[in-house]
Amino acid sequence: MDWKLFFSTFALIFFAELGDKTQLAAMASAAGASSTRAVFCGASAALVFSTFLAVVVGSFLYKYVPPNAVKIVAGLLFLLFCIHPHWSVYAPSAEAAPAPATAETTSWLSRHLPSQPGKMMSRVVMEAALQFEKHAADDYEALAKNAQNESLRTLFLTLASEERQHFEQVRKLTEAHAEPVTGSVSAETQAIPRYLWENGKLLVDDARALAAAIEHEKAKVEFYRTLGDAALIPAVKTTLYALAHEEADHMKRLQAVA
Repeated sequence: MDWKLFFSTFALIFFAELGDKTQLAAMASAAGASSTRAVFCGASAALVFSTFLAVVVGSFLYKYVPPNAVKIVAGLLFLLFCIHPHWSVYAPSAEAAPAPATAETTSWLSRHLPSQPGKMMSRVVMEAALQFEKHAADDYEALAKNAQNESLRTLFLTLASEERQHFEQVRKLTEAHAEPVTGSVSAETQAIPRYLWENGKLLVDDARALAAAIEHEKAKVEFYRTLGDAALIPAVKTTLYALAHEEADHMKRLQAVA
């Protein structure tokens, strides 16, 4: 084996991957996972397989394309992949700017988002996210007990289980990245509406509960997207955007049975 080539390749790939979005995605998965071993094995397998493909393709191209041309194209692609995620985060985009679910929630949220570079996520906001998830899980379980439609009952139970998983992800983010507790936050977090309730009672009619659940998931999508836009730590930003994506999936599944 050419050890000089081995170590130069190792150093090149190691430092390239260290700050790459692949590692940020692994960090985000580990932050909300119950088994870091599974995250490590999955990420390692993906890297080994992608490297295998790169070596096979590189060996094939060597027969038909000058080596210098391959290196130049690879370098340009590397720069493109480095620039694009940073540009997509910081550049203004009409698609990335979420429309507020309600003026009330958006106004409340704007008072508690990080306003300075390097500032941690507001404890009030993260506690509100925890309440969002806990209430969602509890309410979906209660709705399932009252649901007359069997498919809707099954969906509510599935969503309740997934919301409890979201609760654990948010709890770990809160412990790692939220501001220290400085006092009671219950008064502020009570301003977050419970969409599945009306006049202090849980909705019991299937049609009304389903419509409210769709609005509830829409609000959570915008909530997490807004938090993701404001997050300053890449792993936190990635996790919050992932939560927004999962809540959007909840909304689509609810709309499918509406």
